[in-house]
Amino acid sequence: MSGLAITAGASARKVRSMLSEERTAAILADLVRARSQNPQDGEAAVADVVAQFLERHGLEVERQ
Repeated sequence: MSGLAITAGASARKVRSMLSEERTAAILADLVRARSQNPQDGEAAVADVVAQFLERHGLEVERQ
């Protein structure tokens, strides 16, 4: 199972500061397009979309 953990504190504040209305809509569109039907696809593609966004903005991502 893939997942992402965003801890509270400075990292969470940094993520919130990156989420304009336009950017949030774009991320949601990417998430909707990601294949995530269980049990075939699982949630790895969705986790990848989120991880890539966070990494592009300088955050370290730990996949579990």
